[in-house]
Amino acid sequence: MRTEREPAILAHRYVLQALLERSTAGMTWLATDTVLDRSVVVTLVDPRVARDGRVRERLIASTRALATATPTTLVRVLDAGMDDDVPFLVTERLPGETLDDVLRRDGPLPAERAAAIVATVLEGLSEARALGVARPDVRPSNVMVDEHGRVRIRETGVASAAIADATGQRAERVHAADDDVRAAGELLVELLTGRPVVDDVVVERVSAPRAIRTILSRSLVDGRHRFADGVAMAAALRRAAHAPGEPADPSDPAPRPRVFRTWIALPLAVAVLAGVVLGAGLRLGRLELGGPVGVRIEDEAPQETTSSSAEVDVASITVVDPPPGDGVENDDALLAVTDGDPTTVWRSENYYDGTLNKPGVGLVLDLGRERTVTGFRLSTPSPGFAFSLLVGDDPITMVEHASGSPAYTAPDARRGLGPRTGRYVVVWITSVVAAPDGGNRAEVSDVRVIGTT
Repeated sequence: MRTEREPAILAHRYVLQALLERSTAGMTWLATDTVLDRSVVVTLVDPRVARDGRVRERLIASTRALATATPTTLVRVLDAGMDDDVPFLVTERLPGETLDDVLRRDGPLPAERAAAIVATVLEGLSEARALGVARPDVRPSNVMVDEHGRVRIRETGVASAAIADATGQRAERVHAADDDVRAAGELLVELLTGRPVVDDVVVERVSAPRAIRTILSRSLVDGRHRFADGVAMAAALRRAAHAPGEPADPSDPAPRPRVFRTWIALPLAVAVLAGVVLGAGLRLGRLELGGPVGVRIEDEAPQETTSSSAEVDVASITVVDPPPGDGVENDDALLAVTDGDPTTVWRSENYYDGTLNKPGVGLVLDLGRERTVTGFRLSTPSPGFAFSLLVGDDPITMVEHASGSPAYTAPDARRGLGPRTGRYVVVWITSVVAAPDGGNRAEVSDVRVIGTT
């Protein structure tokens, strides 16, 4: 079975038509079910994942649980099987557009609409937890909204859970209720601001009614009063979405009587919550709630300073390729990373088994002198590989001591950083993905560094 360059027929039934997404878990295709003459979505799971018998059993169990259920918010599973040792999962093709599409077109959503959407997503997460399956990914790219405003989660969570199991990244337990609350809080931030919550991002101001700001604080920051589960948070969001007043506590069983039924036009007072650090891959250095100015990521200078953020010129670019690497990694194409032309691409060597078999490979950007780096932008034609961004004065030492959770590339990844000072920026790549030529590579078309001037 071939899955690149030309249509392939899966299990003598599904014609693969267009590659929708490539990730560490596998590939997702738009396909046609030739038996029932309908469009479907097919996920091809990386066959290396299914080599472990326990993982294979978990895949089957989770798929059966979803296939026999009648979820209201989760995507429906239509079929599953194996083809040439490649596990596959067939799900319905949901109508409408993703929240990513909505954010790109309309920008941040009104608070009431964002609250209603996240409440529906939470109900879907609760469905998944009740079925005993992995928590679906609820990034905006995986949540659909149809023309009638109905919200559906288009990702089952089965494939991503399998890859996590295979690499030892997931605990044995089914995802906890607290995971739902945190994931929903991150989604709510992105819908309200248009910017994702990721490591090293500082959320300083969120413009939203007080009830929704309180819900956000409880979901991400206030561990002592965090919602018991997604159901409780969803109920609070429903009340906040349909009753735009000022309840004292959104966890109350019912909204309390109010004198004013509409929001005043003047800006709300800014509530400051400083020095709060979140674990589990989410570190929020400071959360300032309220105000009409939205979110500012750390690459934007505070108002009281005179510095500003701008793109930093790169003096030169080289590769660091630690042992057992040979010190060379397609060096002739390195200038494609900084030439500003999105059509030129640096590609790593082909790792035939899909594994680097070394700590990583790094693109070293020399800024010419010590600079304060506050963010970056990375573009790739083949998203899904893992990387970290390192800043310092000794690239070799930086990669030897690289730590923390890596990010996974999107076609155009933008990220703010806590201010980091150094002459060198290293894009430290720690995995590869399937490439159009049939190999396994990391591909980068553009890297831009943001710093204070």
